[in-house]
Amino acid sequence: MSDLDIFMQIVKKRRSTRNFRPDPISDEVLRQILDAGHWAMSGGNSQPWEFIAIKDRDRRLKIGALQSATRKWTSPLEESRAPAFRHPGGLNRNAGPPPFTVAPVLIAILGDPRTLMTSVASATIFTGERETFHQGMANAAMVMHLAATAAGLNSEWVSVSPLWEESLKNLLGVPELYRLPLLAALGHADKEPGPGFRRNLEDIVHDETYDSSKFRSSEAVLNYITEIHQRRAGGSQGK
Repeated sequence: MSDLDIFMQIVKKRRSTRNFRPDPISDEVLRQILDAGHWAMSGGNSQPWEFIAIKDRDRRLKIGALQSATRKWTSPLEESRAPAFRHPGGLNRNAGPPPFTVAPVLIAILGDPRTLMTSVASATIFTGERETFHQGMANAAMVMHLAATAAGLNSEWVSVSPLWEESLKNLLGVPELYRLPLLAALGHADKEPGPGFRRNLEDIVHDETYDSSKFRSSEAVLNYITEIHQRRAGGSQGK
């Protein structure tokens, strides 16, 4: 089996896990996952990232409480949508701690936006909210999720919205000028995620120029969104 075959097995095996067992992760494996993340690509090799490995249960619960507190804003917004299109992550005003707090390790992925100075000037002037900086952070996160899969673990991508980013930074003692857009929850799944679901490769690949025959109408996109919500409701989102 080639290295590419092994890599593709890892890519296709990775799933976003919602429920974890509290079984611990060895320090050696955690260190390798963090090491993988810091080898990700970044604009101008800026390497903006730093990582906080969080194992303490009380601290993980406090992090979950910060996310849960945002439901007073997200729930009314989600409830304003048609029922078929409501995302469960934005509902449940009175739900308890989010399931990711059970994972034995949370990795806070934070970064120093000053490192953007390593890249071309246009990255600072023309890319709005420092897109190159955020792209680098996302690269590091993705590599760590793949490394976790390769280690036989499961993981969840947890977005940190502006609604609770500052509170999270305060809890973790992160300097004010840093950004903290992501958390990664690592552990063993309480129940194995369902099979993966992706659009057909033939529908999204174009040769040389955009193939207009593959352009989706608004109706087709709406049908696709409906299918995604139905899969989520049936427990087979395959994210």
